[in-house]
Amino acid sequence: MSATEQNVRASDLEMSPSFIKGWLAMWMFTRMNRWTVLGFLLLIPLMTITIDVGSQSQFIHLVLEFYQRFLLPIYCLTIFGPLIRDEVQSDTIGFLITRPISRAKLVLLKYLVMLVKVQILAFAAATILLLVGVIRGVMVEGLIVPFFISQAVAIFAYGGIATLFGLFSKKYMVLGMIYGGVVEFSLGRIPTNVQLLSMFHHMKGILAHSEPVRDVLHWEAAGFGISAAYTLGAGAIALVLSMLLFTVREYHHADDMQK
Repeated sequence: MSATEQNVRASDLEMSPSFIKGWLAMWMFTRMNRWTVLGFLLLIPLMTITIDVGSQSQFIHLVLEFYQRFLLPIYCLTIFGPLIRDEVQSDTIGFLITRPISRAKLVLLKYLVMLVKVQILAFAAATILLLVGVIRGVMVEGLIVPFFISQAVAIFAYGGIATLFGLFSKKYMVLGMIYGGVVEFSLGRIPTNVQLLSMFHHMKGILAHSEPVRDVLHWEAAGFGISAAYTLGAGAIALVLSMLLFTVREYHHADDMQK
């Protein structure tokens, strides 16, 4: 039984036809797994303890190559992928789509609610991470602004893509891994325009505005606005496709539970 089935009463959405009221109602009854929250907050900071004291190079490799390139996309996939799929598998999707909000708005509301929650959690995790870096003697001043901006736009993009994967197939984790391997880790390394398909390529353009990042990883800075626009645009396109897909496609509990 999902959190929606347990907590949302019919009147909560029937009395909330407006977008803002619907969003607030969805916010109240959307929960995140406490172990997921604790793991995200503590995993990387704990790993930071293993780096050499004062080693800015090791810290940057850990933060950018492991956290932002690998862990953050997987986290978004596990959170946003089942956004609607969990409702199908728990057989509560029929309840939600009979409320006085459109299917497209339902996807948008659930996405925006989870987006804000994940952004808050990621901001807290990144803050802890940087504080641990300071404690370990790492100079993080030049990294702060590009790091937080790249993380925020990345969550928007990866969240939208993961939502689309979740609506497209119940095997969204497999789709996400294929996407990561082909687009982010393969095409993103090819020095041609095909790099533009990689979200991390655009994140690198933002992160490279940090002098320590340029010194350690030798990345080239791109236009702040252009890199952010590409990333946000990709997330927005994926979100619109998710809304369209959920509008035209029927989802049934029995079909989804079949192997």
